[in-house]
Amino acid sequence: MLPSVALALTLAFGGCGTPAPVGPTPFPRDAGVSPSDRAAVTDGPLDPAADEDGDGLCNGTEGQLQTNPQAVDSDDDGLVDSFEYAINSDPRNLRSPALGDRLEFREGDATPLRVEHLLDWRGEGETLLGAVQDGANALTGEAASAWVTPSVEAIEANPSAFVRDLAGPRFVGVLGRAWLRWQVSLSPAAARPALGCRRAYELFFTVKAEGGDAIVLRRLVLSVTPGAVDGGARWPRVSPEGFCLPARCL
Repeated sequence: MLPSVALALTLAFGGCGTPAPVGPTPFPRDAGVSPSDRAAVTDGPLDPAADEDGDGLCNGTEGQLQTNPQAVDSDDDGLVDSFEYAINSDPRNLRSPALGDRLEFREGDATPLRVEHLLDWRGEGETLLGAVQDGANALTGEAASAWVTPSVEAIEANPSAFVRDLAGPRFVGVLGRAWLRWQVSLSPAAARPALGCRRAYELFFTVKAEGGDAIVLRRLVLSVTPGAVDGGARWPRVSPEGFCLPARCL
């Protein structure tokens, strides 16, 4: 039985890997550039194994994706192209990931982030458990759980009579069609070293009937803005725009 999902979230960014395979033929320098911008692009092919714009994506990968090899953020949505590529988001579409899926916090801020998740479910007496799981790592190589501690609470069922009980992240004994509301809290982990560059992490909110498989309902993107830099910390190279980037382009 598949639920229909309605989500209310006020929610943004991870993962590096090996360089993507590239073809033997160099692609045009203006690949991924709009016709109105092509006059500003220098003529001549780009080295597919190099990274023209320093965004963490190799020129060959940019050609395959048809992103702008001279822009760190091709769709100007605040997420570096290499991160969107790593989480299978579309780096050419500023609505991918959607603004409603994005959260932001600054290093050193201890204020928890809270979002709500609303699910339309037709139950047969089962218990539903909400949870948050790590997705793709940031380009620093760390998962979101290295920076935030998630917790989930079942807060409301409508009609309430269709649910036997609410217990922590669980709706117990859902019988009939009901709207179920969870609150997700992300508390910044204590004593994390500041990295001094922007990065983002992928998270998933999941729901499962106890004893069953988890259903991924929403991908969340957590964006971290740097605070004070820890002088002893080590991090990947940083672009002029201030993003953490992998040591080698993808």
